[in-house]
Amino acid sequence: MRFWRDRSGQGVLEYGLILGLVAMVAIGALLVLGNDSSGSLTKAGNTMNASSAIESPGR
Repeated sequence: MRFWRDRSGQGVLEYGLILGLVAMVAIGALLVLGNDSSGSLTKAGNTMNASSAIESPGR
């Protein structure tokens, strides 16, 4: 019965559960916001490329 009273692995289990919860929230946020942020980054990159082509003398 000593097995049921031993709590040495309890902290590791709690950290594992917290890590799993954080990973699930991060994956969920990426799934929800992934397409929107990808479109915004593409638009920003295209704008930067267009402005650098206009301002680059000698090219």
